[in-house]
Amino acid sequence: MRAILFLLPMLAGACSAGSPNQSQRDVPADALATPAEQEQSGSADELLAPASLVSEYRVAGVDGEPLNAEFGIALSVGADTISFDNCQQIAWNYAYDKGELTTSRASAGTAEPPSASPQGLPCAAALPPAKQAMVEALDAATRARRTQANGIVISGEGRSLTLFSQ
Repeated sequence: MRAILFLLPMLAGACSAGSPNQSQRDVPADALATPAEQEQSGSADELLAPASLVSEYRVAGVDGEPLNAEFGIALSVGADTISFDNCQQIAWNYAYDKGELTTSRASAGTAEPPSASPQGLPCAAALPPAKQAMVEALDAATRARRTQANGIVISGEGRSLTLFSQ
């Protein structure tokens, strides 16, 4: 009995001392492989490309690092467009086939659904660093792969973007 009472405080300390904060628990370590690791993966256990990218996503990481922002970024992928909430009206047209991805910037305002009311001219405000890094990663995108945690990593030209369905 004394041994159990002696070990109890040590066990309690071990459980709390190394516990990750909330943001670290939300993003599995394998999902945030560096861009070079993502592009060089060719092992037998490489995960398959998703059949489609169409969905609503939460951006979990950019360039192998967890998203470091005081806000979340939602990314919407339609049948042929990728967009996110921004007054600059930045969006992409894309083509996707069996893991191969090609993106190109859409003209301002063209990523809106036909039923949406027209937006005014794009604003001149600069994007926060986290959104700018996401934009640059999507500009460079050439492929998409599933992670073991059922996320999607979009990568190309040494950049990467880790997404999880919402």
